[in-house]
Amino acid sequence: MKLINEIYDIYNPCTIIIHGSAVKNDYVEKISDIDLIIISNEFEKINHKERFIKLLEISQRYNLRAEIFGYTKGEIIRMIKNLNFFILDAIYYGIPLKNDGIFWMNIIEEFRKVEKEHCLEKTETDGWKFKN
Repeated sequence: MKLINEIYDIYNPCTIIIHGSAVKNDYVEKISDIDLIIISNEFEKINHKERFIKLLEISQRYNLRAEIFGYTKGEIIRMIKNLNFFILDAIYYGIPLKNDGIFWMNIIEEFRKVEKEHCLEKTETDGWKFKN
């Protein structure tokens, strides 16, 4: 996919994760978008708003309906530890499109620790709950 290659060339991410409807088998042609998380320490130099704008501009060049978020390694780990359910879902369902083999394993390891520590489990309605 040209979009992924361009993002890779510009931001040199350690990991790109596709998540959302595209991987949960409820993608609807012409309605759903493609959800991506780009993890790169290049984002340390760019504020969140600028990251979003730059990634949106890239997706628009390819006429793709895409929601792309860029985070640093540290931000992803903090969001996992802080029980950010958007990120937890992205990791739970997500598929790495590109990864360095190391950081993705770190993400999964941190996710499993948090899942165990907080006794988290998915609900029947696709949410999260704390087990008793």
